[in-house]
Amino acid sequence: MTIPFVPRRQRQSWLAAFLAALVLASSSCVRNPQVTFPDPLEAHGEGTHLPRAAPSEVGVDAGPLERMLHYLTSTKTNVHAILVLRHGKLILEAYAYPHRATDRHALYSCTKSVTSIITGIAIADGLIPGVEARVVDLFPERKIAGRDGPKGAVTLRDLLTMQGGFDWNEWPYSGPDNSLDAMVASADPTQYVLDRPMRFEPGKAFNYNTGSSQLIGAVVQQRTGKKLAAFAQEKLFGPLGIADFSWYALRDGSSWGGTGLQLRPEDMAKLGQLYLDHGTWQGKQLVPASWVAESTTKFTPKWDANSFPIGYGYQWWMTEQGYTALGSGGQAILVNPAQDLVAVVVSSLEDSSATGAIGILLDLYVAPAVRDGGSTGADEKLRAAIAAFERKPEAKPIALPSVARSVSGASFALEDGSRFSIAYTDGSEAVATFSSPKGSCTFPIGLDGVPRVSDCDPSWPWRGPAAFTGWFEGDVLLVRHAAIDAGNEFIYRMEMSEDRMELSGIARYNGAVVYRTRGKRER
Repeated sequence: MTIPFVPRRQRQSWLAAFLAALVLASSSCVRNPQVTFPDPLEAHGEGTHLPRAAPSEVGVDAGPLERMLHYLTSTKTNVHAILVLRHGKLILEAYAYPHRATDRHALYSCTKSVTSIITGIAIADGLIPGVEARVVDLFPERKIAGRDGPKGAVTLRDLLTMQGGFDWNEWPYSGPDNSLDAMVASADPTQYVLDRPMRFEPGKAFNYNTGSSQLIGAVVQQRTGKKLAAFAQEKLFGPLGIADFSWYALRDGSSWGGTGLQLRPEDMAKLGQLYLDHGTWQGKQLVPASWVAESTTKFTPKWDANSFPIGYGYQWWMTEQGYTALGSGGQAILVNPAQDLVAVVVSSLEDSSATGAIGILLDLYVAPAVRDGGSTGADEKLRAAIAAFERKPEAKPIALPSVARSVSGASFALEDGSRFSIAYTDGSEAVATFSSPKGSCTFPIGLDGVPRVSDCDPSWPWRGPAAFTGWFEGDVLLVRHAAIDAGNEFIYRMEMSEDRMELSGIARYNGAVVYRTRGKRER
């Protein structure tokens, strides 16, 4: 039996400090198998970089930051990268092996905040009337169900603040009644959202709704005549020196308004710094200061006494310290105006013990480090901690079981029409080849504890680099597949004998079966 490959990213929250925010933000942050993925936008050069400084040069004690990295290294918390800026200078930049500064990473719902930024630019350019414009008037060519009722009063501001009033079910993520799934599967996602019935009076109730973000993006695309990626490149990314990015599309070819953007971590930090500097970049006003202030104003009340965010602005979460963009799996662009600080976290967090680490990083390490003082000695210790955090794991080859040698190089014809083979050179590495009517992929698997990175990703329809690590449980090979540019991780189980094999895969975060097939050895 063959089960179609239907990947699901478990929807999670940040424990304690980030609980309420990511329960909501994570619901729209998966590479859905029904979404079309065109080739990412080609990079046009390396872009520009932020200025660097030692922590002590900008009044930061490197001690807490050093302890933070030791905590991440010792606990093996799945944080891919962490960056901290003070006074516009990058004072901490660390990437866990095998992640690199040049790797793009999925922002998931942090995309919503970027959509908000370019909406403000489009309004300033006179392309969109303003936040009080009625949504039905922004789509004059469309027939909208119920446009003459309460829906006719929904404004762009209501969409920006997640108070559009639509009947929308985005949590829990899985289920037949999930509105996000239905939107993604529809031939016209924008029309699907516009035709949703009303549940609340517009502007009166907060209901996290990626459909609203999709409508905002559709407004920008329609009024500018450009896809979000093209408009952002012209008005935002280009001036910021962001050259390497991608923005995935829905089935109808339109850009996602609420997710789908990939950026390098340093470029995420540029967006935070741009807002910290009231929309200016290198002396040029890219975003009106009034829009920065307005979009980071709390428009919704705090709904949970224990929640980290204290409200919601225009696709930004409000905090006691400032505001933040949040995305599934632990993606964050945090802005703290009082301390003149920006922090970026890129992660693949899997459960409550890991997701709670984000709150710990900020509350116990980053904020306390911003104080008058610091020393060159502490700076040196931080550099050593960065080196330890980024260090490649020590290679520890394993003893191969006899079954590995007996099937090495053999090809298996699988029930789903694909073929699989694996060759073991020694106890350090294996090389697997997976072929199907959709293509062929050969990728190395680290058996010695060192992930092997390959741009050939066998998970269809996903593209992009992934890291592969394998180990044996008896005669069964288990392979961990971790996307480099996203938070998706899977465990593949490969059970092979002289004549047969069974291949299955589960999502690491929730145990959902995403692939299962079996086959016979070809002679």
